[in-house]
Amino acid sequence: MNSPSSARTSRNASTSKTSGTSETSGTSGTSQASSASQGEPVSEAFLRGARAAGLLTASVLGDCVADLTEEPFTGERQLLVEYASPRLLADAPAFARTVRALVADRGLPVDRVVVRVPGGLTMPEPWAPYLTYLRWTGEGDAAAGQEAGTDGVTIATAGEADDPVVVGWLVRAFRAAGTARGSAVDEGAALDQARAVLDQPDRVTLMAWSEGRPVGHATLLTEAVDDVSGLRFVELLDVLVEPSDRARAVSARLVAAATSVATREGHTLVGNVVHGLPPDPRSAQVVAGLEAHGWRTSHRYWSAPQGDEGSRT
Repeated sequence: MNSPSSARTSRNASTSKTSGTSETSGTSGTSQASSASQGEPVSEAFLRGARAAGLLTASVLGDCVADLTEEPFTGERQLLVEYASPRLLADAPAFARTVRALVADRGLPVDRVVVRVPGGLTMPEPWAPYLTYLRWTGEGDAAAGQEAGTDGVTIATAGEADDPVVVGWLVRAFRAAGTARGSAVDEGAALDQARAVLDQPDRVTLMAWSEGRPVGHATLLTEAVDDVSGLRFVELLDVLVEPSDRARAVSARLVAAATSVATREGHTLVGNVVHGLPPDPRSAQVVAGLEAHGWRTSHRYWSAPQGDEGSRT
C-alpha cells in the first residue's frame, strides 16, 4: 500500500492508487458491494484481493482493509486504513479498538494512522482532515466566471521540451504540501516522484503561456483507476500558476481545460486538496469554494498521530 500522499505521484499496482468516483468501471465485469448508506461503492475484487493478501479484517460491524505504508517524502510510518465499512466508522469506540489491534498486530512502530472515509461522514477528534478528493459534477462553471483578465494567455499541451519546467512545478507542490503539514520534504524523493509522474504513459500536462513564457500548468493522469471502487477517472494531479494579479484567473482557465480533457476521455475529473496541520481553515475554505462551483467531495482521508489516536479514539 502507498501513502495517500503518494496518491498524486505513484501509479503502482496497490490498494492505494489515487482515488475517485466515476460512472464508468475501470475493469469490465467488476462487481461492486455498495456502501449505500454513504454512497461510496466498493469493488468486490478489491475486497477479495485484500483478503488474499491478509490485509482484510472482518468483524460484526463489517470489513476493514489496512496495512503499513511509508510517506514517500518524509519517511513517516503510517497505518493506512484504505477501507472500513460505514457501520464500523460510525461506531467510534469499535473503530478505535480495531485500529489499536491493527497497530499491535503489525508489531512495528507507527507514527500516524490514516483512514479513508466517504465524503458524507465526519470523524470525531482527534481525527483531522488529511487529504480530500473531489469530483467534477459538470453542474457548474469550472472557471466560475474568473477568466476575465486572461487576455493574451494561451493554454496548450506541454511537450517533452517543457518537462524540466513541469518537474520544477511538481517539486514545488510536493514541498508546499509537506510544509503545510509541518514536515520537511526530502528534495531527492520529491524530484524522483515528479519525474515518475512525467513518465506515466497517460500523463497529460496543460501549460498556460503568456508573452512567450510558461506561467502555470495542470497535470492530469487520464487512465487513473480507484482500486477501492474499481472505477476509472481522470485525475487532476496538480495545478500551479506563478504568482501574479491574475493567477487565480489563469488557474481557472487551466481547470476548465482539464474538464474538457476529462469530457473527451469520457470519465469524471477528480482533484484533491491537501490539508495542513489542524486547525487549518484555509484548506476547508478551498474545499467549500470548490463545492460551491460544481465539485463534490468523493471521499476524504483523515489522520491522527498514533500516540494521540491510540488513547483517545
